[in-house]
Amino acid sequence: RALVITMPPFPRPPSYVRVSQAELGPFQKFLEKPSPEKLKKIRKRQDMPARRQSTVDVQSGRCNPIYWQLVEIFFAEAVGTGMLLFFGCMGGVSFMEDVPLHPLQGAIVFAVVVATIIQIFGHISAAHLNPAVTVAFMVLGQVSPGLAVVYVFSEIVGAVLGFGLLMLLTPQDVLSSAMSTGVGLCCTVPHTGLSDVQAVAVEFFSTCFLVMVVCACEDPRNANKADSTPLKFGCTILALSIAVGPYTGASMNPVRSLGPALWNGQWRSHWVYWLGPGLGGFFTAIFYQAIFNRNNVNDAAPLEEVPLNQVKVNVQRTSDKKEQNSH
Repeated sequence: RALVITMPPFPRPPSYVRVSQAELGPFQKFLEKPSPEKLKKIRKRQDMPARRQSTVDVQSGRCNPIYWQLVEIFFAEAVGTGMLLFFGCMGGVSFMEDVPLHPLQGAIVFAVVVATIIQIFGHISAAHLNPAVTVAFMVLGQVSPGLAVVYVFSEIVGAVLGFGLLMLLTPQDVLSSAMSTGVGLCCTVPHTGLSDVQAVAVEFFSTCFLVMVVCACEDPRNANKADSTPLKFGCTILALSIAVGPYTGASMNPVRSLGPALWNGQWRSHWVYWLGPGLGGFFTAIFYQAIFNRNNVNDAAPLEEVPLNQVKVNVQRTSDKKEQNSH
C-alpha cells in the first residue's frame, strides 16, 4: 500500500538562498552577488539618475556598497600582508648572537601566521596576500583585471608598511647584527651556488605547488571541505619553506621579498622573486583550469528543490510482508 503524506507547503527560500553547494567554496566570488539589502539600495540608487554615479549615499551618508567592498578588500589585503611581513619576519630576529635560531623557526612562524591571517581575512577578501595568487584568481575568472590591480597595490602597501614597522620596533644593535651578514633582515636571496635561471625555476615550481592548492580549494568539488582551509595553507607553507628555503629562501611571493629588499637595500637577484612566482601563478591556473576544472557547478549535489507536500512514502505492514513470503 502507498501512504500519501500531505503536508502544508513550506515557503520556498528566495533565489539567492537556493544556490548549489558548488558555489560555496573557500574563496567566494566577490563583488558579484551583493546581499539582498545591498541589492535594494543599488536598485533604488539606479532609479535616481542624478545620484547613479555617486560614491556616497546623500541621504544616509554611507558609501556606495560596491565602493565600500573595494575599501574592505584594500584594507584586508594591506593589513593581512602587513601582518605577514611583521610577524613572519619577526620570527627570524635573533637577540642573542651566540645562540643561533632553530633552523625550522622561520618556517613554522610563517606557516602559523599565514594560517591565522587566512582565518581572519579569508571571508572578506579571500586573503590573497600574494600577487601570484591574485594572478591565479584573475586567470580563474574570480577577479577582474581592475580588481586585481587593487589587490596587488594593497599587497605592496601592506608589505612595505608591515616590514617598516618591524624595522622601527627592532633595536638598532639587532638590526646592525643582521646587516653584518651581508644579506639583511628577512631578505630572500638565491643560494650562492645557484644561477639566476635555476633560482627562477625553483621559485616557479614552488609557487606552482602553492597555487595548485589554491585552485584545489577553489574547485566546487571541494566546497564541503572549506572549514580546514587555513590549516591546509599553513601546512603547505610549512612544507615548502622547509624544502625550498635553502635554495632561494622560499619566497613564492613577490611582495614578501619586496618589503625587506626595500628597507634593507638588498636588490641582488630581486627580479627572480617577481618572475618565478608570477609565471608560476599564471601557468598553474591555466593548467588546472584546462585539465582538472570541469567548470560544472551541477557536479555538486544541489539543495533540496522538491516541495515536501508532494512526497510519497511507501509503507508496507509486517503482516502483508509475511503473507507475501508465505506465497
